[in-house]
Amino acid sequence: MMDGMDTGFWQKDGETPAVELLATAVQVWTTMQGRDCTVGETATAFKTTPEKIAEAVKEHYWMLLIGEGPLEQQIIFHEGE
Repeated sequence: MMDGMDTGFWQKDGETPAVELLATAVQVWTTMQGRDCTVGETATAFKTTPEKIAEAVKEHYWMLLIGEGPLEQQIIFHEGE
């Protein structure tokens, strides 16, 4: 972590983004795709697990998961955007 960074966005290890920061990044990235994005493809883009993406989506006020299939195939939905 760089000196002067807001540590509120990072886990205690200083290397891993906090879920709130990941949620904001997922919101921006998926919106910029201009189409529906799955949890799986978003996890691949962020080099993380589908579980971490799902946690971030659930943490964010304007996003939710839709679909009843496997987690990787569920769609990240943006309410109000």
